[in-house]
Amino acid sequence: MSGEIKDGNEFTTTLQAGANEASTVTRNTIEEGAKNSSKIYLKAFDKGAHITSNKLQEGINLGSSEISKMIQNSIDTSLRNCAKIQNTELDKSIKTIGNLLQQTVENAAVKLSVVQQDGFQAIAKEIALSQQKVIQDGITNAVKMQHKAIEDAIYTVAKTMLDDSNN
Repeated sequence: MSGEIKDGNEFTTTLQAGANEASTVTRNTIEEGAKNSSKIYLKAFDKGAHITSNKLQEGINLGSSEISKMIQNSIDTSLRNCAKIQNTELDKSIKTIGNLLQQTVENAAVKLSVVQQDGFQAIAKEIALSQQKVIQDGITNAVKMQHKAIEDAIYTVAKTMLDDSNN
């Protein structure tokens, strides 16, 4: 009687043994597959990382070269622009300084002229005041001398008349 189940324990034991065997085979298959997959993934990852690293380095080198060129071009352009701006500003500054110097000289000439004029007026005023003082002193002295002369003349005439009347 093949295929016939003699008792439930034997069936259970057989079923348990089959399940254990299936479980072991499945686990071994999964582990073996995982190991193989892991090896394949590691090889692929290493190869991909190596390729990526090389491509990244090529990109960095190319990018660095391009960035360096861009930076150099930018610096050159900036320096040329700065030189143009400096020349323009220098020209403006020179013109402004020239205009300021001209204005300063003109203002100084006007002020000097005013100062000279004020000085000449002050000198003329002093001369006029001195002349006026001399003239006033001269007139005062002349009037005093006239008064003295008149007094002397009156005195002399009066004395002479008195002397004449006493004699």
